[in-house]
Amino acid sequence: METSIAFRRFQNRVLPLLAWNGPLITLLALALALTAGLLLIRLTPLDGLLFVVLAVGGVATLIEPLAGLALALFLGPLWAYLRAEVPQVPAQIAQVFV
Repeated sequence: METSIAFRRFQNRVLPLLAWNGPLITLLALALALTAGLLLIRLTPLDGLLFVVLAVGGVATLIEPLAGLALALFLGPLWAYLRAEVPQVPAQIAQVFV
């Protein structure tokens, strides 16, 4: 009985910190946003735009897998076209979402 009361007290103190809008989650989101911003500063504008578009595509894939399929179906032929027209494109551009 003593341990269940102690566990409930611990639970009442820790669970609000881990809530979706709790302070711990907010601090982690802020740290992630600052880190991503600092990393984006180091990229060229075109590379930064490409990174943001691919990141949004990755998040969209997690939310709706059909969006990832559509993006993969777009990037697959795009790779073949770019390989023929622009030889300096990386070889595995369509494998981002695999």
